[in-house]
Amino acid sequence: MTANHASLLGWLFVFLSTAALYFGLSKLDPGNLNSAWPLLAFPALVLLRLVFNALDGMIARANNAATPMGEVLNELGDIWGDTICYGILFFIPFVNAFHLALFLVCCWFAEFTGLLGRALPGHIRRQESVLGGKPERSLLFCVFAVICFFAPMTAMYINQFLLVLTVLTFLTGILRIYKIRKQTQGLSYQSHTLYGR
Repeated sequence: MTANHASLLGWLFVFLSTAALYFGLSKLDPGNLNSAWPLLAFPALVLLRLVFNALDGMIARANNAATPMGEVLNELGDIWGDTICYGILFFIPFVNAFHLALFLVCCWFAEFTGLLGRALPGHIRRQESVLGGKPERSLLFCVFAVICFFAPMTAMYINQFLLVLTVLTFLTGILRIYKIRKQTQGLSYQSHTLYGR
């Protein structure tokens, strides 16, 4: 398997997990749990997405084939994967669009602050989390999906669930900013723009 193969498989599982979340929630029926079986497949598909997402970078580094563009595509894939997977909830009638949009904005915020650490002096990709990093968000969504399958009425609390996740993701971004501030203390820094320093 090459790094590109792993990346393509990662994207395949992005779309499969997105479909599982949508069809599982849209077909929830307390009287017929079998109709919502995709919710049980969702955790396995998310796990495979995360595995292949990590595997592409590991293969590239092992083969000394890591490139800057590969890292750019990997980071964009992370955030776009989350946006697609959770953005499908806009099509679920009982999901509050504002709550979901706020959550997605905070996802972008947390990932962007993580990348800023790499761009600033010290050059560390910040991974700190207050249960709001990509793996933690994925895990919490998986737990919620499984609970919804066995207790369908729980799905009606998805907006409150999104608000909790939004707060955790926002706090994750704030924590990463704090860590970047500590990381850059005492180090020289020059700002570069299109028009020069």
